[in-house]
Order: sequence, then structure tokens, then C-alpha cells
Amino acid sequence: MRRIDSEKNGSILLSRSFWRAVVMVDGYYQTGPYINTMWRKALRLIPRTASIKRVLLLGYGAGGANRLIRKRFPSARITAVEWDPAMVALAKELNLHRPDDLADLRVGDAADVVQELTDTFDLILFDLYHGKEPSPLIEDPTFLIRLQTLLARDGYFLINVFGKPEAMKTVSIYFSGHGEWTYKWNHGGLFRPFGCGRKGDPLSPGFLPYHAVPALVEREVTAQPEQLFLSGEGYAGRRWHVGAMGFEMYYGDTEPVLERQKGFRLVYWQSLARLDTPKGWFRSPTMQNFRKTGYAPVGSTENYWKTWDHHAQRHRKKWLAKPDAEIRSVDLETFCEAYRHGTLDWMTKRMFIWMLHRKHEAHKDLAHYWLAVSPDGTAIAGLSTLDIPEAKTALHLIAFYRKEARHSAVNYGLVDHWFRDAIAKGWTYLDFDVFRGPGESKAWEGFSRFKTQFGTRFILYPNPLMRFIK
Repeated sequence: MRRIDSEKNGSILLSRSFWRAVVMVDGYYQTGPYINTMWRKALRLIPRTASIKRVLLLGYGAGGANRLIRKRFPSARITAVEWDPAMVALAKELNLHRPDDLADLRVGDAADVVQELTDTFDLILFDLYHGKEPSPLIEDPTFLIRLQTLLARDGYFLINVFGKPEAMKTVSIYFSGHGEWTYKWNHGGLFRPFGCGRKGDPLSPGFLPYHAVPALVEREVTAQPEQLFLSGEGYAGRRWHVGAMGFEMYYGDTEPVLERQKGFRLVYWQSLARLDTPKGWFRSPTMQNFRKTGYAPVGSTENYWKTWDHHAQRHRKKWLAKPDAEIRSVDLETFCEAYRHGTLDWMTKRMFIWMLHRKHEAHKDLAHYWLAVSPDGTAIAGLSTLDIPEAKTALHLIAFYRKEARHSAVNYGLVDHWFRDAIAKGWTYLDFDVFRGPGESKAWEGFSRFKTQFGTRFILYPNPLMRFIK
């Protein structure tokens, strides 16, 4: 056993266990078989399919975690932060890392170092300690807010808090909890940015799903005389009858005020981020609408595309450099005629054309129809959207393409056109509407993946609340 004096950690002990280095501070493992097994278990919470290109390791220690990160995500570039120069010297001596792993090693207090970083990271690991106590930074609002800006929109935040699991409650104020892990004495959690598809995540400031926008619901109900518009502070809904049975459907996180009515009524209340069950309600065993939707901030002319993933940015650049079709605004009938030549089956096309006519009847000039027309006059793709000025939002209605567009960037060109149109009108969000949720049809997977590429944030709805009123 060898003792190393350190101004930061006091005394560092280095020993060997079956020829493997074991590093301890104040009697607690920093590097060694125990730590390796612990991090191996924690890293399994992150899917191997996750795109992990940049990693921020807060608490480098003697470098043992690097090998595990590299093994699971071989192409990752690691930026490491370690406050103790003696530990850095020991890491270089033990050589538990690849030669290039120390290329971006920052020595200093993590609170100061994170303020200097300018990149975003797909994975951030928090392993900052002094002896057995996790750094108080894990409960520091200023530090956590800074990590919010450093974590990629679809990134992962993995923390180790040893024997202080209550610290995860503070972290959950700033990040969405996606899993917990334990290994003997250690506790930790996996967190992600809000909007990565977890029930109960808060919505972005100012965003409201279109079903919960009273003005939109009122326009649609007014166009359907068999329904009655209902609303209150924080919710919107409608009522209809099937024979003597009444039905009501509400959207919002505020409990609807139910009027006294004669007869029997079945009331559904679809909450957005609220997960509790108020008195008098119970959770429906089934969904009444789609389980998952998505939306994206519009941004500005200078940066709207910077939140898109690399694939979408590449196709946008290709489209702008050499567009192979002209995007035209057309009327409803022209759009529907082109839509009939899309790749979907005839029953689905018939249903969507009926839906478009209903939307047009309710919203008139707020509905838009764009076709991408090739030089020979063929409409090879199209996109229909709906403006919701009261919410400063535009809604995706339907899109299509013909087989001639399969190897074209035209679909990215249409989405780019939609972003630009929304920016010009001063809208704040684009509502991409339905995505494939857990257990839903795999036929939706392709188009859901396409819509995921544009800085999209997700809402995963809980099953609606129900109430039977006699």
C-alpha cells in the first residue's frame, strides 16, 4: 500500500487487488473493482443505441470510469473535470485511460469550470465527492441550471450520490427522472431534459397543446352543431350526446368545473402533465386519444435550424443548395387531389381528406396547404398546417410524398418552409401532433422518426381521468 499526500483530499491510498489498482480516500473507493462494477451497472441505464458523441465527466478521479465509458460508447469524446492535481498525477501514473483521454482534462473546481464550457454534451456524469459526501453542487440551483444549458436536448445526466438519495429530489426539479440505480452502498439516478417523453414532464413556457386551446376548440365545436363548447380557467372541452347518454371531454391540468345536468354523463378529463387523481375521479384503463405528441420551439431566422439533429441539418443544407421542386401555396381541393397520389393506402387517404375538410370548415384561412412541385409539374410532396394565433402556435395537420421524392430532401424543404413561415408570423412553437407512443402501431414509426429530427420535445400523456355522473 502506498500513501500519497494531497492538499485537496488529505491522504490518497493506492493498493492492488489481483493486480488491479485500488484508490481510496478517507476509507472510500475512488477507483477499483467496486467502482467499476457500480458504473458498469449505472451505464446500462443508457441505451446502446443512444447517440453519445460528447461526454462531460465531473469527477475524473484516477481515470477508471473512462474505460467503461469508452467500452459502451467507443466513439465518445470525453471532457473531464478533476479538482485535485494529485489525483490527476496518479491517473497519469496508473494509465487507466487511452492516450487521448487527457486531451481535454480540466483541473479546477467544477462550479468554475462548467461556466467556461461552451459545448453541449450528450452525456454528463456527476461523481464529485469529498470523502463519502457528494459535493453540495448536486443540490445547488445555479450549478444545475448551468448543467441544463450544457446537456444536449436529447442527452442523459447520470449521477452518483452514494448514501444521499434525497439529493435526487432536488435534481428532479431541474431534470426529468428516467431511472434509479443502487449498488450496495451507492445510490444514483438517470435524468434527462424535460420533454424527452416521460409522463408528468412540465411543458415549455407558453406552450399549450392544441386540444387545450379554448379558441381553437370553440371554432371546431361551432362548426359541429351536435356539440357544445365548454371552457374554464385552464381547460377547454366539449359535450355531445349519443341517444340519452351524455359525453364530455376536457383537456388541461385544471380540474374542470362540471355543470349540473339532467340525465347520465360520462366525463373524460385528459390532463397534460398532472399525474394525481383528485377526489371523485378515477383513471381510465384505456387511452381515449393518442398517447404521445411533440412540439418544437420556432426560434429565430438566425438559429431555428440549430436545434435540428445532424441528419436534418444536412438535408436542409442540401435542399437550400439545390432544391429539386418549387414550394407553392395552393387551395384545399388542389392539395387533396395531389394527396390522393401519395404513398398511403386509400382508406387512410380518404380519412385524412375528410379531416382536412372538417378543419377547413372550422378554421377557414388559418389552414394552409403547400405542395412541392417538380419541374415537370408533378406535386411530389405536400404539407398542410393550421395557425393558432391565440397560442402563437402552428399545428401540423398532414403531410405526404410520392415515390419520386424518396431520395429527395423535399420533405426537409417543406418543414424548413414551415419554420420560416412561423417565424415571419411571430409564432413561438410548432405542434407536430401525433407520434408513435408505447404499444402503438409500428406503421407510425417512420414518420414519427422523421418528425423527431427538428428539435422536438415530447408529451407522454397519462391515461385520462373519468367520472360518471348520474
